[in-house]
Amino acid sequence: MPPLQRSDQIHTRIKGAEEIVQTYVMASVFIQHFESGGTFLDLDPEAVREHFMREFEEGKTLAADLKASATDYQRRQEGDQE
Repeated sequence: MPPLQRSDQIHTRIKGAEEIVQTYVMASVFIQHFESGGTFLDLDPEAVREHFMREFEEGKTLAADLKASATDYQRRQEGDQE
């Protein structure tokens, strides 16, 4: 299997960033729930849905910014190689 090209590495990292955002948001929801005295047994998904969606939208914005920065960086690197 050939080694990953620079552009493939950046794309892989971006996809990883999206997964990190999802994981971060889930952790945020659980932390808020546990800090307010909740347990696994009394977590009400409907009650935390608004917080999850708000955090998820923030995370998507951050991931989009990171993707744009990585794409700009990739284009500059490819332009330097020509």
